[in-house]
Amino acid sequence: MAYWKIPEGGEDATVFALAQLLQWNGGSRPASAVGYIYREEGGSLHRWVVQSHGGVQNFVNAHADVFALEPRKPVKVRAKRTCAEALMALHGVRVLELEGIGPCPLAACVLADFGADVVTVCRAQGGRARSQGDPVSRGKRSVAVNIKTAAGVKVVQKLASTVDVFLEPFRPGVVEKLGLGPEVLCSENPGLIYGRMTGYGQGGTEFSSMAGHDNNYLALAGTLDFFRRGNEKPFPPANFAGDYAGGAMMLALGVLLALVERSRSGRGQVIDAAMVDGANYTALPLFKWMQSGLVPVGSDGHVVASDFILCQAPHWSDIYLCKEDPDKKGTHQYISVQAIEPQFYKVLLNGLGLAAEELPAQYDRKAWPQMKSRFASIFLTKTRDEWAKVFAGTDACCVPVLNASEAAAHPHNRRRHSFEPTPGAPGVYEPAPAPKLSRTPGHVPRPCPVPGSNTREVLVASGYSKQEDAASENPRAAAEEGVLGRQLPHHPPSKCRRADGQQARLQSPTCSCLALAQDPSLLAAVSGTMATVPVNPKPFLNDLTGKLVLCKLKWGMEYKGSLKSIDPYMNLQLLNTEEWVDGSFRGNLGEVFIRCNNVLLQLSFDTAADRVCMPRYIRGMADEESDMEETLRMEALRLQVEYYLSDENLLTDSFFQDLIHSDGGWIAVESFLGCPRIQQLRATATELIAALRWSKQLRLREWPQGKEAVCRTSPPPKPKVHATTVPVPAGEDALEVRPLALLRDFTAGWQAVVEDADRRSFCFVKRTSAPEDVLRQEFDLLLSSGHWQTLTSKTGAVTRSTAWYVSPGCCCRYVYGDTAVLPRDKPPWLADVEARVLGELCGLRQEEWPNSVNMNLYEDESQNVGWHSDDEGLFRGCQADCRIISASWGASRRFEVAVKDRNHVSGKPSVFYDTLQSVTLNSGDLCTMEGLFQKHFSHQVAKGNSVESPKSSASTTSESMASPGETSRYRSARINLTWRYIVSHRSYCRRSRPDGDSPRLQPPQERLREAVIPNP
Repeated sequence: MAYWKIPEGGEDATVFALAQLLQWNGGSRPASAVGYIYREEGGSLHRWVVQSHGGVQNFVNAHADVFALEPRKPVKVRAKRTCAEALMALHGVRVLELEGIGPCPLAACVLADFGADVVTVCRAQGGRARSQGDPVSRGKRSVAVNIKTAAGVKVVQKLASTVDVFLEPFRPGVVEKLGLGPEVLCSENPGLIYGRMTGYGQGGTEFSSMAGHDNNYLALAGTLDFFRRGNEKPFPPANFAGDYAGGAMMLALGVLLALVERSRSGRGQVIDAAMVDGANYTALPLFKWMQSGLVPVGSDGHVVASDFILCQAPHWSDIYLCKEDPDKKGTHQYISVQAIEPQFYKVLLNGLGLAAEELPAQYDRKAWPQMKSRFASIFLTKTRDEWAKVFAGTDACCVPVLNASEAAAHPHNRRRHSFEPTPGAPGVYEPAPAPKLSRTPGHVPRPCPVPGSNTREVLVASGYSKQEDAASENPRAAAEEGVLGRQLPHHPPSKCRRADGQQARLQSPTCSCLALAQDPSLLAAVSGTMATVPVNPKPFLNDLTGKLVLCKLKWGMEYKGSLKSIDPYMNLQLLNTEEWVDGSFRGNLGEVFIRCNNVLLQLSFDTAADRVCMPRYIRGMADEESDMEETLRMEALRLQVEYYLSDENLLTDSFFQDLIHSDGGWIAVESFLGCPRIQQLRATATELIAALRWSKQLRLREWPQGKEAVCRTSPPPKPKVHATTVPVPAGEDALEVRPLALLRDFTAGWQAVVEDADRRSFCFVKRTSAPEDVLRQEFDLLLSSGHWQTLTSKTGAVTRSTAWYVSPGCCCRYVYGDTAVLPRDKPPWLADVEARVLGELCGLRQEEWPNSVNMNLYEDESQNVGWHSDDEGLFRGCQADCRIISASWGASRRFEVAVKDRNHVSGKPSVFYDTLQSVTLNSGDLCTMEGLFQKHFSHQVAKGNSVESPKSSASTTSESMASPGETSRYRSARINLTWRYIVSHRSYCRRSRPDGDSPRLQPPQERLREAVIPNP
């Protein structure tokens, strides 16, 4: 997306051009673009639609649309996509889908799986979403619109004018009656690709208006006749043959073909996808075989199934029942056989223990029934899994018949990533996007949405946040008829009142979104449909408040520029004020435009009430004492401290990441405001202001722009913030008196690197006992299967690739500096590695395994990780006992540990401080850091300190089997897996911490005496 401000026709005339790039051809020039050109003349805004194809711009409408010019009217912006979506093949393609069942939703799901932005219009009546949700709506967004009303139709027409693809699943003539036919939508959007999914097609026969289902379409297509056994009647297959293969995939293929053609012509077209046509087309080889005689046909024209090798007629092309498995009693298990070619048939006979020379010829049709009975009796002698082992790795064309759960757990499918964990459903897997693309693979960026849950953000992004002419596309008129669920407030925000009668705090004459952001009742009015109104909007308001504090901290300098990926689930981003506001800042006060869920919020800092909602340092909180009451000022301070304690505070704070002192001892910072153990904040406003000032000056020293000005003076002494705690619940010990269980208490073989009981900090190393070929196989598995990402930080590219996996249902991202790594559910192929490392070597039960693992790939010794501590708020490494388990594969590395020098402003070891310990970690070695190690110690793997892995005798054979390139990669590259416990989920995460996520930090009773660590 780009913005141009072009002078034209004089100094007072301005043209704004917005190009929304849909695709890039190799990163060089845009393949297609749609945008608008605005010209301001005499208090009015004139708009022209612009389309660009292959770099050539064309004006669509000859006459400009004229709008009344509002003060400081910004140009609309599109939602920022996550880094995972930006890598996919259809990134930038926008799709609008009318809700249906069967093939049309699957076609849209395929487009969404590969990066398209798909919005589904579900039905809304009476202010509620009527849909129950579609099972293949993953990766989509959902809006609730009543398309049976004139206002609802206008909403869909407006949405369709900005998309690339429109999909509708109704019978011929239905959308034309609604006013949403291709003639209407394509006239407003000439580049629109209009996809129509029907059973019998748009043609003018009596079948076109008839209802039907998969079996009907296969029957009329002539393909149902192929599904026979012997002389029996045709049996209907599952509806993937007609609905999905002949319908959904053909529609998706048509969309892709039309997109390719549009890149040349710049014009859209209508796709008439009929399931009868698709089922016929997918069976093209069978029809051709019938013409050539390979498929036997009787005198009546029907397929002779008893002679057709693909209809389970031969004994070597059938499904056989196997012996009952004692571990799976009551279940029937089968094996699939289809050894058509003679060379494969011979391998099959060898596996069954039969000699080919003693049997009839393979294609002796008279012997087929007898041989089928013989095969059936042989397969009953072994279980399915036993037969699978017999034919594993052979060309017998004999594989087990798996159910859905078995297929997801099968090693082949796990290695291929054929199944992905279902977001929000632990232990449930669903098919992954296919095919596998080497550079831009498909990925499911979001789970299935609640019907209508994205109504507000989609409609507001389409312009419904603006005051428009009541005679045209008025959102309030649409809301009255069920589009938004409730009527939008039409009074100015300065007169908005909350449910309790008090006046809304945020006031601005230009944007009603301000009052909506602070008033729960008004927020509910535009939150989509009534079914999706949040019960408690406070978390949303807290996020908005905290992140705005981050955006506009005025600590002696101006923080400019956009913040990357503050929260990918809320799309909250600071827009450069000087680009959008006519005029300059009003001194230190001013205006900020914030985009939250595609809503442009203009926030004004004019009144003392605003300061309550937006606490910040502008001139220093102490300078505002005179015009703020004590209660309001304390509330502002609480909000500011709360933000410092949150994980979203990307500018790390040395004081508030530490512990706060209470009457009962030291407590974790997360307990400061949110934990029920905190009864009240006993600190006075003066103490809080002193703490904030201390933190401010310390942070300025960490900023390059502020070091020169601040480092001349030493920071003031660290103040203490006091709080009163309630009694600890019965049965739960205080943190400082609880014994600590170390991994060395569970398994033997650990060597101490750091054993500091006074600091409650421990680090141990365990040497590997695994064979070299096992380590090499695991290295290759991690290298080929990991979803590696290349990241950037504030200082540039991160010198390693990374992948971040979490337990199903968790969506907490992992932050490197200002870059967020998007989470993925733990893949099935990782289970074997975790079983060996966490189960066998560490002695942990499966329910005690850490719920997250971070994978890092270092290509050579030049890639490193400097001095740091794993003290992120996710893991509470500085606030409480934690356990971190690390394992390495590939090249050896030098692991160094040092005590933190608290006199150094960053909290990391000083350059003058000697390294405390140094140890070499070879391929397969484990390292664990436990207790308060992250609070008191730092560690690093410096550049150029990798050493060659020692070759064992077992490695000779494995290296002889590996190619030279693989051997070199294993010896030079290093893969590190770090397991950690997420104990404090992000505010946006849908998962609360279950008991199973808690690590076993307390030892069993029989080990209490050895494991007790004295309280420092």
